[in-house]
Amino acid sequence: VIPVEGDAQNMLFRDGFADLIVSRGSVFFWPDQLAGLREAYRVLKPGGVAYIGGGFPRNLPDEIRRPLSDQRRAGGAKGGDRRPIHKGLVDQARAAGVEPIRLIHVWEDEPDFDWWIEIRKAAE
Repeated sequence: VIPVEGDAQNMLFRDGFADLIVSRGSVFFWPDQLAGLREAYRVLKPGGVAYIGGGFPRNLPDEIRRPLSDQRRAGGAKGGDRRPIHKGLVDQARAAGVEPIRLIHVWEDEPDFDWWIEIRKAAE
């Protein structure tokens, strides 16, 4: 495993470089989320997978999760714009040729609270 910090929209790797790409929580701050997903797809090796996630961890205690969830439903979140950008992003990525791609909701009762976008590049 080699952790790398860089620009998700312009990775300094050749095509087909990575077996696995993981980004958790940064997608909210990408100026162009679709460009970041396209770039992850470009950099994946055939058979590789990328996970781009957002939200809070599954083991977050209910007494913390519930007030945060209520606050989001009321229309605000402190500490940055954490809107559920994933809703239209997966469809945009599919239209741009990033396939197969799927959205994974971790909390069934709170689908916007914790999620992953999974991109798999087909094996050759």
